[in-house]
Amino acid sequence: MQNRPQAGLPREARLRGYDAFGSIFRSGEGLRRGELILKYIVHQPGAGAIRAGFVVRRGTGGAVRRNRVRRLLRETYRLQRTSFAAGLPGGLDLSIVFLWSGTPQQAVNPRFDVIEAQMRAALDALAKRLRRRNDATGEQR
Repeated sequence: MQNRPQAGLPREARLRGYDAFGSIFRSGEGLRRGELILKYIVHQPGAGAIRAGFVVRRGTGGAVRRNRVRRLLRETYRLQRTSFAAGLPGGLDLSIVFLWSGTPQQAVNPRFDVIEAQMRAALDALAKRLRRRNDATGEQR
């Protein structure tokens, strides 16, 4: 049997549970790129684990539309997560929630390229912010 690359996100890379999502929404920091809102919490020190969760608000439409957008978010993150992790300072445990806040009309036929561009911009901005934060705390020591 041939070794195939793993499809989807591995279990340890998924953010799960009401408490995990709630703590990020209550006390996490955030940024926005287009319809994509990224909320995150940094846990230090750690082994460099990054866990991600995906949320599409109910106002977007029915379950079929929401699930389609959620699948697109997951896929764009899966494709970009290794390059994103490589650009982060070492030893950061990071929990991220991607919240899509598009309109119901945008959810009828969501465009992969648009979601991918917003995801890339949000992840680049987050990596830059975390590197800057790490440099600032490193200089104080």
